[in-house]
Amino acid sequence: MKVLVTGSGGFIGSHVCEGLVKAGHEVYGMDNGFTSTHDKLKGVTLVKADVRGDFNDIPSVDVVVHLAGLLGTNEIAELGQIKLANDVNINGTVNILDYCKKNKARLVFATKPNPRTWCNPYTITKMAAENYCIMYAQEYKVPTIALSLFWVYGKEQRQEPVNKFIPTFMKNSIQGKPIPIYNGGEQIIDCCYIDDIVEAFVRAVSLKTEERWLRIDVGTGIPVTINEVAQMVLKLTKGKKGTRSIGKRLGEPIGSALVADSSNCKRYLGFVPSIPLEKGLRKCLPWFVKKFK
Repeated sequence: MKVLVTGSGGFIGSHVCEGLVKAGHEVYGMDNGFTSTHDKLKGVTLVKADVRGDFNDIPSVDVVVHLAGLLGTNEIAELGQIKLANDVNINGTVNILDYCKKNKARLVFATKPNPRTWCNPYTITKMAAENYCIMYAQEYKVPTIALSLFWVYGKEQRQEPVNKFIPTFMKNSIQGKPIPIYNGGEQIIDCCYIDDIVEAFVRAVSLKTEERWLRIDVGTGIPVTINEVAQMVLKLTKGKKGTRSIGKRLGEPIGSALVADSSNCKRYLGFVPSIPLEKGLRKCLPWFVKKFK
């Protein structure tokens, strides 16, 4: 099949492009700028375009994997980018939906756990975009699978400009600095290694279903606290400086607990992410050591 991947230069997007090529699909990678990440994408036709612009130069495809977006639980507000996030994450998604409607393409939409207690611009814009996906599925018959991605990590994940916690933990510990912990560190999360995420997207692209709208959690279903993750990183990197508390993070409630419900993943995609956290951290450790040493 012909598959368009938006945000193909990102951490998840680049890996998904590689996985789709290996699965035999004709892949188009769309991004608003080409970076060194794109250099490794063999067999991918690159298209420079912005999700907020027109799609006149975008070829007709069978499936769109929509990963492009402006990220940041606290960074969007702190950098004064709320209006930009609305434009990219909401209007950009509507543009993608209009493209799918026009070309009779299916959509695989990357979303996130969106509890209303998480009151930050990223969560708010993803909730709005997801609601538009539901509307287009119901009213315009655009078949959509929303993959709700839990805490994704793996090699090649960048630590900046958005403060992703695994790269931040790795960098600090490898460089002999204490690991920074927001909100006390007892919040419960579900960490999913990038290989499992790619598997979910590849299976979703090929999924044939009569349901126009599906929402599927993609996570291991195994709870772990931020403090427990920090201790694993310290152990693997032989870190000596421990952790340090840096107070509350904007838009993330203290004591939050978000763990995937894997039932739809097993039912519709035929698998459940299974790479244990410590194994995943060991798999990506050499890449982080090389980058941050």
